[in-house]
Amino acid sequence: MTHTSVFLVLKHFIWLLFLIFAVDVQATSVSWCASTEPHGTQYEAFIHVETCIPLCVYLDESASPPPPPLFPPPPSTPPPPSPPPRPIGDQERRTLLQSELLNIRSKTITESYPVIPDAFFPYPYDEVNYPPSGILVGEPVALEAEIPYCFTPTEVEECVYTVCFEGFVDAESSSVDNTEVRCYRINVYNEVMVFDGDDEAEDTEVSRKMLPRDGLTMSAWVYPECSDAVDLNQTIMYFGSNRNFPNEHSRDEGFQVRNGIKWHVDTDGVGSFYYHDCNIGSVSTPAQYFCGVWHYVAVSLNPRTDYGFLYVDGIKAGHEMPNSRDLYTYSVTSFNTSTFPDNGMDRTAEGIFKLGHYPGEGFVGMLDEVRVWNYSFTPEQIFADSIDRSLLPTPDPTVKAYFTMTTVQYTPSISSGAPQIVYKSIPPMIPCVLGMEHNVGPVDGNCNTEIYGWSFSDSLNPQCSIAGVPQRAVYMSDDKLSCSTPGHFSPRFATVLASNNGLNFTSTYGADKSTLHLYMESSLYLQGGTNVDAGASADQVCEDFTKGSQSITVSAWSCPKCGPPKASDYTPQTLDLPCSKETC
Repeated sequence: MTHTSVFLVLKHFIWLLFLIFAVDVQATSVSWCASTEPHGTQYEAFIHVETCIPLCVYLDESASPPPPPLFPPPPSTPPPPSPPPRPIGDQERRTLLQSELLNIRSKTITESYPVIPDAFFPYPYDEVNYPPSGILVGEPVALEAEIPYCFTPTEVEECVYTVCFEGFVDAESSSVDNTEVRCYRINVYNEVMVFDGDDEAEDTEVSRKMLPRDGLTMSAWVYPECSDAVDLNQTIMYFGSNRNFPNEHSRDEGFQVRNGIKWHVDTDGVGSFYYHDCNIGSVSTPAQYFCGVWHYVAVSLNPRTDYGFLYVDGIKAGHEMPNSRDLYTYSVTSFNTSTFPDNGMDRTAEGIFKLGHYPGEGFVGMLDEVRVWNYSFTPEQIFADSIDRSLLPTPDPTVKAYFTMTTVQYTPSISSGAPQIVYKSIPPMIPCVLGMEHNVGPVDGNCNTEIYGWSFSDSLNPQCSIAGVPQRAVYMSDDKLSCSTPGHFSPRFATVLASNNGLNFTSTYGADKSTLHLYMESSLYLQGGTNVDAGASADQVCEDFTKGSQSITVSAWSCPKCGPPKASDYTPQTLDLPCSKETC
């Protein structure tokens, strides 16, 4: 037998071995189920409401074309026909795959893959951060595993989260390929109710729940809109009555407004809040409050003494920033009244509680966190309520109504018009900081920068804190503040936080992310050279030089380092000459 014949026989033998062992070979991998949303999907979440991302993986046995053998037969010699694959019964297939337990895990982007490189996750949402209360719910199972990711946002988790997941075989060693990584964005929103002057909402149950001997406290976050077209007097909310019963003298029509909170705005945009009932008329605060910003307004009545007060804005003198010249407006206005909600103790059900409208006095603006207690609060208790973001305990017997305006929680019924529910942050929310415009600034401060995050509110007292030093902030949007960096003693990294009320600052634990600002000396050492890495630019200290949008003037004290010429420029004629412009 010639060498050529031996070589041909060897090639055919290898080909037959490949066919024998390739019959049962199938490409197996873990794949996402069709029910799992694609990469980049965004989910809505709300405080104290569970949100789940449905995740499902299965073992994908779809066959792929077998790789060609190392030594295929020559073209002149056709290969023998392939026998059909040996059929595998369902029971045998299940037995083979039962040992492969499928699981899903959260996926932290590694240093070699530091950010998510696509348009779904722009800065500052391009880094992975998980809510602390989030959890994958389920156990590894064979063939197909449904393991959703769920979390219920707490007060420190009203943020944006970029979460990534990967399906895999839960074993120390496995030849089964994992799924591709899929990332999702969870936006934790707050919802408010918007009124246009004609809309109203009502609740017909709360009035009859009020026992007169136990008192009344009602509160709300109020955002009056600024417009020349609005009514000067606007009804925010009130307890009223629809009584119209005959009696021996005339008719019992009750009081149309038993207890109400209203807003009066002047033509210059400055206004006052006032309490009104049909017994004593109106009692007003000073005209010192602005439209276009959130205010906290509450009324407390004690029927045992007929004493009441109207409380506006939970900021007190002791809460101002040190060395600040800003003056905050707040007020507690006292009055006496014996009027109380129509509670139906005479077995009638004519009492009503309305939001946003009274004939001729429609409210234009936004309301949120409307709360009613059958209890007389003190000013200190009302202040504590103004900064509290926790869900009121439902077993509390004094809580008679609580409207968060979140459609999946508690909203009043719509009785007229169509008040809208929109996304909007309010001052008691704890904002999270996710990034900033200028991560580097000078140690002497005064670097104006934008702070990027979530749940920022158009409030009376927004602040940012860098290295523990609070600074007044300017609200720009619900995801952006403007702030000026304070000075520091020496170069270092400093944590950046934010607050809507100057009291509740960002929880880096809740955001699962820390934003750092680097303080640097404002005088830089410039390294000579001609390559692209040479020198130092001004934006390494404070990156305020936006191309094409600003004109700048730069000046500096310089200290040139004069030394001998470089070796490549050595000439005996000039080496011994004094240092001059031509040689240095």
